[in-house]
Amino acid sequence: MGWSYEIRAKRQTVNDYFRANVLDGLIDGEVCGTDDGYGVWYGVATYKGRNFAYVALIDNFDKSGSAAEVRPNFGYKMMSEEMGPYSYDMPERLFKLLSPLTSEDSEYAANWRKRVAARIAALHENRGDEKMKRRKFFLIDRENGNAKRRITLREIADHFNGDGDGIVRWNKNNIDLDRFADEMAEIGYTFVVE
Repeated sequence: MGWSYEIRAKRQTVNDYFRANVLDGLIDGEVCGTDDGYGVWYGVATYKGRNFAYVALIDNFDKSGSAAEVRPNFGYKMMSEEMGPYSYDMPERLFKLLSPLTSEDSEYAANWRKRVAARIAALHENRGDEKMKRRKFFLIDRENGNAKRRITLREIADHFNGDGDGIVRWNKNNIDLDRFADEMAEIGYTFVVE
């Protein structure tokens, strides 16, 4: 499925737009972060009596022109969970609205749900953990002789806040350390917790 570019009213929310134009059975949705510069919207909609997850990359842009010129100002790429989207940050409150999968549902949907559930579990594991505040965190630079540098929870939270997650605000109580370790590994660091 490709990108669609449309005209969205200035005061129309993403949920209202999708409800009116894309997903008739939309129950609720939320813009939760970014992926390669695009917003990521997660929603739940009813289809054939069951609640399914939908993920959309969104592109809000202002193509200013003359008053007489009408141009698209909103782009989206909608995916159902059956397509196995590569974004797993669906809020728990939306995830709880999903109907159980059946044997007729795709393996992609089952794998996607497992990853979302694992991310939610990791957040719960880290949330409110007093020991977390006393732990020591280090980055080991594999490129420069394994130099070890201590970092703080605040620095980890700032990493996520600075990565364009939009309205998602990370703090010491909701940091996904597994995601942080994966992101650091991609750029040549080993993340260590002692």
